[in-house]
Amino acid sequence: MAVNFSPVGGVAAQFFDNNGDPLSGGLLYSYASGTTTPLATYTTVVGDVAHTNPIILDSAGRVPSGQIWLTDSTAYKVTIKTSADVLVGSYDGIIDSGVALVDALRADLVAPGGSALVGYLPAGSGAVATTVQAKLREIISFTGFGAIGNGSTDDSIAITAAIAYLVSIGGGIVDGGGLEYLQNTGNIVINSNNITVRNARFKRTGSATGFMWAWATTADTTGGGMLNCSATGNPLTAGGSGFVTFGSTSYKANKYVLNGIGADSFSQYGVGIGSGDDWVITNITVTNHGLTVGSIASCIGFYLFPRLASSGGKLNNISAQISDACVANVNANTAAVKIQTHQMLVANNIRAVYGSESAISIDSPSGVISNVYVKQQAANAGLSVGNYNPAHAFSGQVFTLDGFFIEVGTAGNNNGFTIAGADGVYSLTGCTIKNGSGTGGIGALNFFSVKDCVFENLSFADIRLSAAYRSFAANSLPSVNNIYRNVTIRGGTVTGVLALETTNSLIVDCGGVQTVGGILSTIDIAGSDNQIIDMTMSSATNNALKVTGDRNTIFDPRLASVTGRSIWFPDGSDDNVVRGSGNLATTGTGILNSGTGNLFYDQTPTTSADSGDAAKIVQWTEGDRTIIYATPISANRAVTLSTTTGVPEGGKIRVVRTAACTGAFNVNVGTGPLKALATAGTWCDVEYDGVAWFLSGYGLL
Repeated sequence: MAVNFSPVGGVAAQFFDNNGDPLSGGLLYSYASGTTTPLATYTTVVGDVAHTNPIILDSAGRVPSGQIWLTDSTAYKVTIKTSADVLVGSYDGIIDSGVALVDALRADLVAPGGSALVGYLPAGSGAVATTVQAKLREIISFTGFGAIGNGSTDDSIAITAAIAYLVSIGGGIVDGGGLEYLQNTGNIVINSNNITVRNARFKRTGSATGFMWAWATTADTTGGGMLNCSATGNPLTAGGSGFVTFGSTSYKANKYVLNGIGADSFSQYGVGIGSGDDWVITNITVTNHGLTVGSIASCIGFYLFPRLASSGGKLNNISAQISDACVANVNANTAAVKIQTHQMLVANNIRAVYGSESAISIDSPSGVISNVYVKQQAANAGLSVGNYNPAHAFSGQVFTLDGFFIEVGTAGNNNGFTIAGADGVYSLTGCTIKNGSGTGGIGALNFFSVKDCVFENLSFADIRLSAAYRSFAANSLPSVNNIYRNVTIRGGTVTGVLALETTNSLIVDCGGVQTVGGILSTIDIAGSDNQIIDMTMSSATNNALKVTGDRNTIFDPRLASVTGRSIWFPDGSDDNVVRGSGNLATTGTGILNSGTGNLFYDQTPTTSADSGDAAKIVQWTEGDRTIIYATPISANRAVTLSTTTGVPEGGKIRVVRTAACTGAFNVNVGTGPLKALATAGTWCDVEYDGVAWFLSGYGLL
């Protein structure tokens, strides 16, 4: 038989009378609870030997066997009397002590507050003890507030209740457990600190507008964030829908983390980031974005839009795509990514696909943005940068764009990269654009009103139509004081493969290749006081290099034009200069100055006498000089360039065929010849490189 200790006199107990004296010879009666029916008790744990009923106590008031055992799970009534049968006390509802304690403990633990009775101590030195209840309440769940999480039952009320609880306790974490929650009725607005949502998938099938989740709309917030969450929206929501936003135009969300976020099929904004300081945003993916039917004011996949001065934060791994259906819907002002910058933003690995405004738009930039990939099929630019809205600009902006690739499709009036701005302000000042490349489009790079900027290591190919690279003045603000280094463009059919309008700038190691006919100039530079160094280019037709303006200096050009001029100065009222040991191709008409100002080309110091109607052997004993042909010639005349009389590296000879040197014959300069002066009024320069002579310049007198 199963028995347990009795709570009354169970082991070695001593009983006393009402005077406190040992109950010598006292009597212990046992009954079924609530009755006078005798119920046996037992002498041992085996439960096979029953006590007498009553049990007669010894002279010390103790049970003779020393133990009282009760039948398991059975309720007793115990009556205690003196040896004279005088009642000392009666006790009912007594049950064996093990079951009673266990049942009581069980009842306490299963009660709503039971987890508060269990302690919890984290591992590690200095850990602070708490209760299981307190520990579990550090992370709550939506299902704990009644959510189903099956993606078809609307869980909006439960989600709202869970967030309200976190607000009431001053912050915390809600974990979605990876379930999908339908959130069709209402948006969650959080204006409290340290609230984090993680591991949840949300879904909206209805027509509710606005962001499903929004932090800091009516008050500043600090901490918290959203981790490993995604949402699917309704691209037909004409009023505009979005997934999540932190910060607003009037309040700041600070020191939060946004990581592992996916937003699919929203009509207006996928992820929006307003004002705020010291945040971290990583691994954001926006797909199939944009309104597919109807129109909307703006449609942006990832939107950074601070309006309050903000120290900003770090962006890493941002990918956004405007859907094909949205592109076909021709919504105005769409962009996969739009950044209206925070101060000192650091952004890395940004991927933007499509947009009618541009695939990625960077307004009033500050900080560093690197590793950008852009794909554009619609009209306008793949990547646009500039002070489009001066009200968004913060003081002391310094911007660097380092590393980008732009892939432009064949449809629409699209450019690869545009820098522009609002009327009356510089698009960029003191910024650096470097290490970029791209393909396609009607123009590779279009820069307007830039000042004190550096453009370095930029290369574009397969340009379809108009000028591939421009730096035009916008309004009254000309581009000025810039550095262009290693900028190369290939392609173009209309105006210029590489076209710069800039003043007082340094242009180094730049070049262009014209791949088809019909272009006016392979490289077209408009402006004054520029230094143009080591420029390399070729042109199928017309001009290799066109320079419009005054006081420009060209060093060491290497130019080729099949039918046009290698260098053309079409106007200019002040002096331009061509210097150095460049190399001009033998075809075309060389260098031509059509302006009213002087053109200074590296002149040789000595002029020889008229060579007459005869060949000429140039011995180097006379040094650098000019060979003149000023007499009509009756046959081809050769100018032989000796290399055996100590000619130094850099030695120069100019051959001039004056207007008086008529005759249907050539003055052939050097072996090959290097240049055939076929008509009167022409000239050429040759230079010795230490091994052989080469053509370094030619033109019309």
